[in-house]
Amino acid sequence: MLRLQSASFAYQPHRRDDTVLRQHLRELAQVRVRYSSQRLYILLRREVWAR
Repeated sequence: MLRLQSASFAYQPHRRDDTVLRQHLRELAQVRVRYSSQRLYILLRREVWAR
């Protein structure tokens, strides 16, 4: 038998709205096709997107 806290049932995850970030990442990936995900991440950080 499992015993869970009542708060576990009431938990609602909250996702931030990152649609603008995702769109910008797709644009970068289309322009720089041969870049890896790490390199794209660095480009985003240089543009102050990463938090």
